[in-house]
Amino acid sequence: MRTFHAHSAIFYLTFGTDAQGGAYADERVLADLHATANAPLFGMQSVYFGSGVVGGTMMSIDDLARNTADVAIRLLNGAPPSSIKVPPQRPGQPMFDWRELQRWGIAESRLPAGSVVRYRSPSLWQRIQAARCSSAVGALFIQSLLIVGLLYQRRARQRAEIGQPKEPGARRRRQSSSDDVGADELDCP
Repeated sequence: MRTFHAHSAIFYLTFGTDAQGGAYADERVLADLHATANAPLFGMQSVYFGSGVVGGTMMSIDDLARNTADVAIRLLNGAPPSSIKVPPQRPGQPMFDWRELQRWGIAESRLPAGSVVRYRSPSLWQRIQAARCSSAVGALFIQSLLIVGLLYQRRARQRAEIGQPKEPGARRRRQSSSDDVGADELDCP
């Protein structure tokens, strides 16, 4: 796999068994190809996306499974097979893996119109905005804690004031008696 020409590509369909009858999972085969190939990998099933395949117009395995399950349910419910008309499964919107585009030097301008690029690393601006948002959330949290603390102190102070005597002169008498003690101490010879 390491001897492809400069402008080559690998189109992966599937690989179930080798010549000796050994079974291999597609994920393992794709990982091995991805690690050793000197050419970009392309595939036609969406299940391969994100596993080292650059992308393309892939068939959605989710849609295929959903359509197959719908037909099976109709058959199990007694519908005659001749009455079931299933439209052909069409490839989905072109999707490409940004990491693989970068690895192989494929410019996004070369992609078909309407392509979706996934797994893109966030730009510096996006990272700064994320940091700002998390800082703002943190500041709001700290501010909320401070407000709750102040409300708690206010409530405790109100409870303490309720426990004090309510006579208007009681507070003044306490202050004047403490002032007198202080004055006596100063007048001592």
